[in-house]
Amino acid sequence: MAIVRGIGSGLVAGAGWGIVARLWMRLVTAVPEFTWTGTLFIVGASALIGAMAGLAIVAGDRAWRGAGVLRGVAVASTILLGVGAGTFVVPTIVFGGVALGVRGLEELALHWRVVTALPIVAIVALLGAAPDSGPAAMAAGATALLLASLVVAGWHLRTVLAIVAGLPAAAAMWVVVTTDIPLWRGLVGAALYVPLVACPVLIVAVVLRRRDGRGDEGRPQRRRSMNTPSPTGRITPSTRSSAVAWSL
Repeated sequence: MAIVRGIGSGLVAGAGWGIVARLWMRLVTAVPEFTWTGTLFIVGASALIGAMAGLAIVAGDRAWRGAGVLRGVAVASTILLGVGAGTFVVPTIVFGGVALGVRGLEELALHWRVVTALPIVAIVALLGAAPDSGPAAMAAGATALLLASLVVAGWHLRTVLAIVAGLPAAAAMWVVVTTDIPLWRGLVGAALYVPLVACPVLIVAVVLRRRDGRGDEGRPQRRRSMNTPSPTGRITPSTRSSAVAWSL
């Protein structure tokens, strides 16, 4: 039942978030041309991501052997939100979730720091390939390259990843404010973008913070031996059952 509740809760929460996100898009769009196909994709993708997150959390709580794989799949599934106009939101969700949820970032191995920095380097390539790249784009590319270097060097990694997550969010808010819509709608849309994107960031952080088992530091507790003697020195079935219950 816990699995059903976890998946069901994630499914409903994800679908609800997708509906709210679609309404937000309606608010900040100058000429809305929404289709049922696009709406169903956004709501369906959000529901799938929520279901995967719920399953990953349950797997971590129950110490499943494949819990780590499920966490990775749940985080990777957020790429579905990057289709079309959702390009800005995926880096914020992933990097923000990692910054908030992953423990021991300061001890992250060099090869993992390089892997983490690769998407930041990809931002530089995308900016350079843009046909209308100007001084602002070049400055953004240089900033991204600097941040990628800091990630590889391991310098205040959590803070750097938080900055990386905030940059696309700030860019998205700027685009909303400067869109050809009434100023009040742009300001309201930019303000609402913060809690809108904060929800999946926190969900990813919870997914990544979960460890296999419930013991100290997220490790499973070791069971006490079943051969615990009774007060009389004899091992009885009732004593053995009590020992098992205590260890659980």
